[in-house]
Amino acid sequence: MHDHILAMWSHNKRLYIRNSKMSYPIADYISDGSQLIEQMLESWGPRFEQLNISEKMWLLSYVIGHMTAEESEHYKPSEIDDCVSLAGERMSSLSFRQQIDLAKALIYQIENSNYS
Repeated sequence: MHDHILAMWSHNKRLYIRNSKMSYPIADYISDGSQLIEQMLESWGPRFEQLNISEKMWLLSYVIGHMTAEESEHYKPSEIDDCVSLAGERMSSLSFRQQIDLAKALIYQIENSNYS
């Protein structure tokens, strides 16, 4: 019974967090404005509400792809262990929700690491 209540609490907490954060404008997540960000907000709305899910996923993939396109102060391909590459190849075994949760967790950890 305790596990069922805990699972319901966890699910409800996730729904609350997901729904409450949906209302924040994109600019609230961005530390410094740029011309590109301003143009995106003007074109797609403050919450990117003009974009569909596929467009948002593509844009996220493009941002991550750009961040990992070449070695930088924050990204060093030589530091990637083979087991991480193998796990990356198995992402299709995760549900869509699990992939979203994993992406959020990784972004949160990267965001809260010691980078300049």
